[in-house]
Amino acid sequence: TENELRLTYNIEALPVTKPRKSRQISFNLIFVPNTQQLAGARVEGMEDADCEALTSAYVHANDVAGLIWVVVHRARQLSTPAQHVMTTR
Repeated sequence: TENELRLTYNIEALPVTKPRKSRQISFNLIFVPNTQQLAGARVEGMEDADCEALTSAYVHANDVAGLIWVVVHRARQLSTPAQHVMTTR
């Protein structure tokens, strides 16, 4: 529809492993007609239980870039072996 945007990302584990492990994340972003206001978002390819809570917070804030960043970042964390996960303070 005119007020819908679909995006698909291929997420690879970091560091890149051989054979490469990847997952596909799909976003379905729905906007209020004739506005730039985000009305809803659906993410496919994430098993993480917190994904719905993350998406609703960013939809409520109308932050598309933040929504995509946090979901892709979380997908990379879930795809990366525990010994390679870096934390920031």
